[in-house]
Amino acid sequence: MKVCKNKIVTLRKEHGWSQNTLAEISGLGERTIQRIEKEGVCSLESAMALASVFELSPKELHVDVEVNQIDDEVVHAREVNWGGVIGMIVLFLSAFFIIDLTSKYPNWEMVSACLILGISFTLSCVAHGIRETLSSLAATAWIIRLPTAVQGVSKKIAIIKSLRDYAYIVGIVSSLVCGLTIVNHSQIDLLHLTNYFTYAIRPLVYGILISELWFRPLKHRLEHILKVNAVPHKGESKS
Repeated sequence: MKVCKNKIVTLRKEHGWSQNTLAEISGLGERTIQRIEKEGVCSLESAMALASVFELSPKELHVDVEVNQIDDEVVHAREVNWGGVIGMIVLFLSAFFIIDLTSKYPNWEMVSACLILGISFTLSCVAHGIRETLSSLAATAWIIRLPTAVQGVSKKIAIIKSLRDYAYIVGIVSSLVCGLTIVNHSQIDLLHLTNYFTYAIRPLVYGILISELWFRPLKHRLEHILKVNAVPHKGESKS
């Protein structure tokens, strides 16, 4: 893939990074950075690594795109992704049946779900900002329908990955706290030990459901869109 070497040098210097620093942050070798800045040619994987560091799409590093251009048209704009539509319906129904079949305490079901989403969202807002977090979650619509333009996809991927990790962590911690609360404030009946266990593990179940049925598919969709944008449009010279 051919990239604009001057653009990469400019972006690196704007961040105040040396070639060695950029290599460490991107996970590439220093010689690779030197070669890219000298020859302007790199693999798609290297371009994606650099784009992620600079919070751009790989295509924004293309020689025909200006440094200040932030919006990138998708190859198939406004096309309905029927696979995404079917997948979202199946995932929603699966989550509903799992909750319906295992629920015994309706109030605790709602509390568990709100706990996972609320704390995960709050942690993301603290780390990335509320506007960026909301923008990343709004990209869920891209699973069903391709956008007319994309912006900051690499950053959205990082935020969704953080949300997925937060959901797991909050689920684990909440289940541990719930379990300790039951042990300390309830008289444990060994005959109903299974009920206590399922009650305590409920937040973790919701953490897994939210992570694997929402955040992970969204992350994969964003990664796909990022790769699509790395492919030159028709009429552009192939590198």
